[in-house]
Formats: sequence, C-alpha cells, structure tokens
Amino acid sequence: MQGAATSSDAVDGRAMDIFQQAIREMGGPEELMRHGEQGILRPLMESAYILVLAEEAGKAPAQIAEIIGTSQAAVDSVFGATMEAAVPRIRYRASSDEEFDRHIDPDWSGQPMTPRLDSEYLVGALAKFAYDVVKRRHPRETPPPGAPV
Repeated sequence: MQGAATSSDAVDGRAMDIFQQAIREMGGPEELMRHGEQGILRPLMESAYILVLAEEAGKAPAQIAEIIGTSQAAVDSVFGATMEAAVPRIRYRASSDEEFDRHIDPDWSGQPMTPRLDSEYLVGALAKFAYDVVKRRHPRETPPPGAPV
C-alpha cells in the first residue's frame, strides 16, 4: 500500500475486521476457493480501506486514492455501491440451482447478463455491508475529520 506511513494500527485493524467479516458473509475462505473467486480479495481489501479512511479518518476521496495507490474513480465506485444489492447477489452466488447460474439484471451491471459474482460490482457493496456489521459489533468513537490517523 502506497503511503503506508499515513496508516495506523487502528485503521489496519478496522480494515482487517471488515475484510474478514466480508469473507465470512461469502461463506468463508473454502467457499471462495471452491467457486474460484479468490480474485475478489484484493479489491475487497481496498474497499475496506477506502471505507475506513473515509468514515473513520476523515480522508477525502483524492487523499484516499493517493494513500492506497488507486484511482479516484475506484474510490468513488466504492462510495456509490449499493449495499442493498450485496445480499441478493451473495444468495444467487450461493445457490446450487441452475437457474441462478446467471441472472438478468441490466440495472446492476449495464450488461444484459452478468455472472453470479462480478467482483468489480460487488466488492464495494459487500465491504459496506460488512462494515455495518463490524460497526454494530465493535462501535468505535469516530475521530473528527482531518484528525491524524
């Protein structure tokens, strides 16, 4: 991660909590491996950091992009991800029914057909969902915006 000097143990810990909760929501590491979806791990970790840096460290999108070494568009896509979409997508993915192998949802991806799990569309929503779970389980006083991380 670029700019790691701006990160703290608190930010790292919170991001890791979100990351681990999201993996649990996906059925655990074994399920990710079984479905061949290890590719979501890096964007999921980035999404967790984006949320923690914005919500708990008061960083602006441009600052976050610089800190984690990604584009501002990637940061904005996490903020724009709809959390409500994460749970149904995970259920589609988890179903062994053939009918859920692909589903029609042009509003979700802009494509007529999308795979069960399309990481670029799902990880931001999944990270938001996991972050809400983590915040409820482990509330933390949020530092004022601009406070050192």
